[in-house]
Amino acid sequence: MSLTGCEDKKQNDGSIPVENTTQVLQQNKTETRNNSAFKIEKKHTPTTKVSKTRTLPIQNFNGTFTLSNQAGKKYTATIHNQEMKLSEVTQSIVIIHIFATWCTPCIAEITYLNDLQSKYNNELFIASILAYDTIEPKHVNDFTHKHKINYYLSDGVQNDAFATLLAATLTLPQNFSIPLSIMYVNGQYFTHYEGLVPIEMIEYDIKQAKKKLKGI
Repeated sequence: MSLTGCEDKKQNDGSIPVENTTQVLQQNKTETRNNSAFKIEKKHTPTTKVSKTRTLPIQNFNGTFTLSNQAGKKYTATIHNQEMKLSEVTQSIVIIHIFATWCTPCIAEITYLNDLQSKYNNELFIASILAYDTIEPKHVNDFTHKHKINYYLSDGVQNDAFATLLAATLTLPQNFSIPLSIMYVNGQYFTHYEGLVPIEMIEYDIKQAKKKLKGI
């Protein structure tokens, strides 16, 4: 499977540009987007990418976060090992989309996500998590309107910690590539996608998730 994501690149002068992995952005992000009170106590050695047919190992990861957007809409996100639940969300299928405004593949997925949210609105809730980004809060609305985003976009101060913990539950390395999209069905991990993937792949998995919900 060929996937495209924002990965490490070095310039000729040895410096690392902003268009990079999450690890670099975590080192350089502003204090306003840092949640220093939250720490992951358990460390992992990077492993191979998780197959959709493989059962993820059980880890002792727990955390509760507040996701918020410019309109003041908030959700409480609770992580317990490979489970993730959002308060007040009625849809059974949830896709968490971790992205940054500087990531070209992330931007390319927005149209796909808009289409999926419109088509499966009754069953699907997409939450886009703006993380590892230094964009000013006042410009987030401009970004949302420019790309006609019709799904929930969180730019809260706990986003970085939330994204980091979610990646850890998938046994991904600390400097994982984005976009990273994770699908949950009734709060249970279903599958995830590293990098830019075809909309057909995501839609196929949504249909499989619907079958699972119906017990087919």
